[in-house]
Amino acid sequence: MMKDSLVNRSIVKVIKENIKTNLLLVFVIIGAVLTSLIPPQVLKHIIDFNLVPKNNDKLLTSAFAYMAAILFIGVFDFLKEALITILGQKVTKEIRVEMAEKLEKINARFFSSNESGVVVSRFTNDVDAISSMFTSGIIGMVVDCFKIIGIVISIWMFSAKLGVIVLIILPIIYAITRTFQKRMLKSQTENRILVGKVNNHISESFKNAQMIKSYSKEDYMEKKYVGYLMENFKTIEKVNFYDSVFPPIIQIIRASVIAVIVILSHRQLNFLDISVGMVAATIELISNLFAPIESLGMELQSIQQAISGIQRVNDFYNEPEDDCKNSELKSDNIIPTREKIDLSFNDISFYYDEGTDILKNINIKINSQEKVTFVGRTG
Repeated sequence: MMKDSLVNRSIVKVIKENIKTNLLLVFVIIGAVLTSLIPPQVLKHIIDFNLVPKNNDKLLTSAFAYMAAILFIGVFDFLKEALITILGQKVTKEIRVEMAEKLEKINARFFSSNESGVVVSRFTNDVDAISSMFTSGIIGMVVDCFKIIGIVISIWMFSAKLGVIVLIILPIIYAITRTFQKRMLKSQTENRILVGKVNNHISESFKNAQMIKSYSKEDYMEKKYVGYLMENFKTIEKVNFYDSVFPPIIQIIRASVIAVIVILSHRQLNFLDISVGMVAATIELISNLFAPIESLGMELQSIQQAISGIQRVNDFYNEPEDDCKNSELKSDNIIPTREKIDLSFNDISFYYDEGTDILKNINIKINSQEKVTFVGRTG
């Protein structure tokens, strides 16, 4: 039986309820992609038609066109980030509301195997990771992919040979990003689990502080906490290693490609058969090509965090539920007057998980007006 995906359902619901905002976001994304291709073309025109022939005709107009293109790039990027943040927050709210409703109906056995800190981590850390998928993740990656496609087409229009060089590079970059994707997902999933353990330990330490001091278990709790921290630190180190290694690799490849283009464009070789303006525009396009590829590293990290968060949120949402309570059944209808009522329990046993008894064969009598509370290790 296929599991119900809370995250997918929440995303679809937000999209349906915000159609105008989604259409505006699509328009802004298209504008951001197209305007990012204009500056190199204007630069090519300035060099080939103004600087090389030393012609001042319409130079000022071209300069203003270049500045206007840069301005529009900034405007579209600002609108894109604003709209993504708005939609991301709406999805986050929808997920947390559904999770809160689920928490009221979830089977009590869930709490016997999941401490309070782990549950809190599902609502905070995991949902925040999903939110980051919108603000700095999947939508940004889609925009960057469209930018890459547009840049490749622009370079191909300058020279088919240049286009071939770029197409050779792209599979290499894909292989690198795919390798990082697999390893980062594993590390991020481990990190999410350990963050939940750390949060739970802190929560239980505060809640049971008096009991810990009474039984002189401070050293035990401290060693346990340090153990969780060290495990978490190791997983974070793995994530940081992949995140720090990825951008330098991309930068080295970019510098090498630019050097190759400059050498092949030299007059003595003239392999590419392109003008000086085309060389300058190509170098800028190559830089613009690798900028989104570098961004893929950070976006990839956000997406990996989100995927591990999505898995944990969906697992929580698919936990079995208790039978529906009869809200019409009230104690006042069963016991009209409580002043003279005594309660007696004989040979009572209770457990959440079979084989692990919480109460076993106990006898207890509760007199009128007495209040009795059974408190477990988690409160």
